[in-house]
Amino acid sequence: MSFNVTKTSSDSCWYSKNSVLFCGDTLVKYPPNKKDTNYVVSGNQAVSRIIRSSFEGCNNLQSVTIPASVTRIERHSFVFCKELSFVEYQGKQNPADDRGGFGFLRCQRLGKVCVSSNYTSNNFCGEPVANCHRQP
Repeated sequence: MSFNVTKTSSDSCWYSKNSVLFCGDTLVKYPPNKKDTNYVVSGNQAVSRIIRSSFEGCNNLQSVTIPASVTRIERHSFVFCKELSFVEYQGKQNPADDRGGFGFLRCQRLGKVCVSSNYTSNNFCGEPVANCHRQP
């Protein structure tokens, strides 16, 4: 699935990068049938927000790296990602929305989220965390 976005003067925030849909600094939709197994969140500018259902049903996705620029992840952003087993967050504070969790609902293979040693919370969008780094 790819997205064709037509820009108008009043709707100039929309663009796609590698078939992922963005609006300004917000990741809107990762195509559920995209074949890639790994994804590093990046747009044409620093991404600060991942909205609800952005990664819903992305069953090929196994690994996601989320940069420190992401300061808000809404509930159910990564829902039904059956193969997702590794998430690395490079920020210092929990980016969960005001409701506090369920960012990774029904991602059965996900254990702990890898965070840096200066991370300030004991969970990540409701998931347990561990100080770890991806193995080369």
